[in-house]
Amino acid sequence: MRQLGVGADMGPSVDLVDRPAAGVHAVLCTPFRPDGAVDVDGVERMVDYYEAAGVQGLVVASVFGEGALLDPDERELLMVRVVARRRRAAVMAAVLADDTEEAVRQAERAVGLGATQLLVKPPLVEPGRLLAHFARVAAAAPVILLDHPTTRTRLSIPTIAALLAAVPGVVAIKLEEEPTPPKIRTLRACVGRRIAIFGGLGGAHCMAELGAGAEGFFTGYPLPGHLVEIVERHRCGDVAGALAVFRQTAPLLESQPRGPAAIAFRKEVLRRLGVIAHAGVRHPTTPLSRALAERIGALLPSALPPGDTFPLSQGDRSP
Repeated sequence: MRQLGVGADMGPSVDLVDRPAAGVHAVLCTPFRPDGAVDVDGVERMVDYYEAAGVQGLVVASVFGEGALLDPDERELLMVRVVARRRRAAVMAAVLADDTEEAVRQAERAVGLGATQLLVKPPLVEPGRLLAHFARVAAAAPVILLDHPTTRTRLSIPTIAALLAAVPGVVAIKLEEEPTPPKIRTLRACVGRRIAIFGGLGGAHCMAELGAGAEGFFTGYPLPGHLVEIVERHRCGDVAGALAVFRQTAPLLESQPRGPAAIAFRKEVLRRLGVIAHAGVRHPTTPLSRALAERIGALLPSALPPGDTFPLSQGDRSP
């Protein structure tokens, strides 16, 4: 098995096989029926849709999947359905609990259901307990750090470096503290190739993040094919081609709200594409405003290639 050597200060080498593949990893939203229950058919259509677009991974029950608003049975249902439906993409589970024992339970249950990696939110604990929390969770499966201001725990470069030195099971980071490109460059200079670095934020800074050294994105942006093509073109050195694709999707991409309001935005786009049947969110998630719905209606047609549709919206599973 090929290993990635790192400096002594960064701890043991990390198996490349444990890291998320370069590319786009879809942070799945959780579709609900009008009665508030999880829409299982919608979950399966989302898996089809994102896999057809070429994503490398599927993230279940994360922050923007309203994971904190799901009960344990709902999280289990999502994992079971996504694992059963997917054909090739890796399945990752979010671990959002602040309590370490609960986080470990979430991690172990998700791995038992088929998750191969864990996207872990930094807990709201005193700094001295942070390393122990991640070490316990990483005993279940490789960990991707969730570095986003909404977690209310800032991951500074020294803190990340300390985590990497202490917890070999931390293999990647979803880096979303803005401005993201300078932090990507600084982190890479500090830790070398010890971890994979991914952007997020709906792909809003995708070109700059790739230029800074990001290996792809973890995002729920509802037109994932654009981001997949941007990453592929950029990796092949076709920066001009990547920029052309970005310009096509930029008006819609840049209309995404920041923060939890993006959840309803993404669901509404997926609804209009026929991927999910309803765009409802669970309280207290911000619902879709009339103005934003109108903006989606105005921008979505021009963001799609001519004749582009979701071919599996009727449940077609033929190869």
